[in-house]
Amino acid sequence: MINSGGLDHSKMNAAHRQTLRTNLVHLHTARSLRDLQAGQGHRKSVTPLSGHANRYGMEVNGNWRLTFTLDDPQTGLVSKIDLEDLHQPGGAKRH
Repeated sequence: MINSGGLDHSKMNAAHRQTLRTNLVHLHTARSLRDLQAGQGHRKSVTPLSGHANRYGMEVNGNWRLTFTLDDPQTGLVSKIDLEDLHQPGGAKRH
C-alpha cells in the first residue's frame, strides 16, 4: 500500500496511481542502478537530480516525478522516496 503521509490522493488520476504503484514495485525489486535503468521490459527514465548527491527521479506523468535516494548502486537499495512536482518551488530538478 502507498503511504500517503495522511494526504488525500483520491483525486489523483487512476492511470497516475497505477504508474506510481508500478514504479514503487520496480524500486522495491531492483537489485542495482542498472536494474533500475533497465525497467520492466523497457528502459525507465531514471535520471540523477541536480544538486542532490545520490538522488534520482522517475517520471510518473508530466510534471510529477517519483524521487529517491540510491543508497547503494551495487545493491539497488533506495530510501527517502517522494512524489514531487517539477514546477513547485523545491521540486525535483533533473541534470
